[in-house]
Amino acid sequence: MSYWRCHYHLIWTTKNRMSAITPDREHIVGRCIKSLSLEHGIRVHAVGMVEDHVHVALSIPPRHAVADIVQSIKGLSSREIRKHAAGTDDGWPGWQSEYGVLTFGEQSLDRIVSYVRNQRAHHADGSEWKYLEQLREIPTSNTSTEIDANVPERDISN
Repeated sequence: MSYWRCHYHLIWTTKNRMSAITPDREHIVGRCIKSLSLEHGIRVHAVGMVEDHVHVALSIPPRHAVADIVQSIKGLSSREIRKHAAGTDDGWPGWQSEYGVLTFGEQSLDRIVSYVRNQRAHHADGSEWKYLEQLREIPTSNTSTEIDANVPERDISN
């Protein structure tokens, strides 16, 4: 097997950010993440949840697309939650279609794992790391022209 270290921090929310992740649902989501990680050779470093969203720090082999893994986790966990609640009106909203993904290096692994594991405390005391809570791209003030202006021109006609 080839050497790889592809670390990701994933975050996704319940539909409309409903407070719908109960302890039972948290257990189901955790089981689904564990099952899929074993199936796909994924290293799960930490999972943290609060009532309306999930954080996962993991390493995904480069043979898998991150989007496919997120879709698998969200799809399987939503199906399992619905199956668990079959015959009841438990109000599971499902997952929002968007998700956030950030990459990080080996040197940041311990800090990211600690952050993910301590989600409840971070949200209770307001110490969330805003850039790790993003689900949508943050607009920047840079335009492609401003960025390109700093790149020296090269002759590529040969």
